[in-house]
Amino acid sequence: MYWLSGVLGEGKPVWIADPRDAQYLNTTEEDLLRMAGDEAGEGLMVLNGEFATATPQLMARAAEYQAALEAGLNFTKPQFNESMRSGHANM
Repeated sequence: MYWLSGVLGEGKPVWIADPRDAQYLNTTEEDLLRMAGDEAGEGLMVLNGEFATATPQLMARAAEYQAALEAGLNFTKPQFNESMRSGHANM
């Protein structure tokens, strides 16, 4: 919800009961709606049928989500070994 509605979607509603999403997550559309209801109860999104919108309370977690994104990218992408830049190769 944070990324699709709040960041990329400019606050527009997102379909949260997509059968393809349910299949990918090995669950049902009903379970997606139930889980969204739980999050809406915490004030993180506003539900309107099968669509939801990010709330300011969810968007306030931007630093947390950005840090998680950076950590994931840093874990998966190659990093340059700075010590080798100065010729300190252990060969």
